[in-house]
Amino acid sequence: MRVEADVIEVDAIKEAHPTAIGIACDSCAIEYSLGDYQILKDNKKLIYFLFLPADKNSSILCHDCFFRKIKKISKGEQEVELTVTAKEDIIKILFTPEEMLPEDYDNDEDGDDYLGLF
Repeated sequence: MRVEADVIEVDAIKEAHPTAIGIACDSCAIEYSLGDYQILKDNKKLIYFLFLPADKNSSILCHDCFFRKIKKISKGEQEVELTVTAKEDIIKILFTPEEMLPEDYDNDEDGDDYLGLF
């Protein structure tokens, strides 16, 4: 199964929505000002993704909700090929079923191991 997403950049938000002052996760509603998000992103503490599922509308997800969503999509049975666009880079990560065990679905540290890649 393939999953695609884009890292949300503050500059892109400002360009597309000049009056925007913050960003929030569509799943857990964690919200930050654009300035705070930039600081957290630069320090590898938080990343928001534009999740682009093939069969649904896109959504903005923080890294924890994003990686939990990937685990739920896989149902612990399928490999997931994640392709993330981050500025000019394309990053691919392959998750195996062993990494998608159901008991890990609600692990609060789901995305923290991957922050350094983006």
